Amino acid sequence: MVFNPIKFNDALPYDGILRKVAQVLGKRNNFANQNYNFGAYLGEFCVTFGLAFLICINVIHGQTDTALKVGLYCAAMIYSMGIITGSNFNPGLSLAMWLARPDLHTFMSVFSYWCSQMLGAFCGALVAWGITGETIGIAP
Repeated sequence: MVFNPIKFNDALPYDGILRKVAQVLGKRNNFANQNYNFGAYLGEFCVTFGLAFLICINVIHGQTDTALKVGLYCAAMIYSMGIITGSNFNPGLSLAMWLARPDLHTFMSVFSYWCSQMLGAFCGALVAWGITGETIGIAP
């Protein structure tokens, strides 16, 4: 059985809009006899892209309120993308969810989450480097 992260609360006034977005993003494709939720992987890519980009830009420019910005970004993304992706946003969390409930997650779905998360973070850092021309220095 493959994990389906799309769940809805019927009390929400904008439930119809969320259902349509989730239906568009959550189309399932049958590829090599596995069900893949492309919308969840795309959502994970976009969120980790934005998170890595936000962190890189703030650290490069020496902002002191980076933690607040990252916390607000994560809260907004969990609230907005949680119904589509399950709000993993971290390969470690994806691994923990797989180990905790192996009956709901296949290795290929977890591997797809990992790839989309790492690719999103890499592309976010790459775009930040392309815009600023600077990298984050590692220093004590």
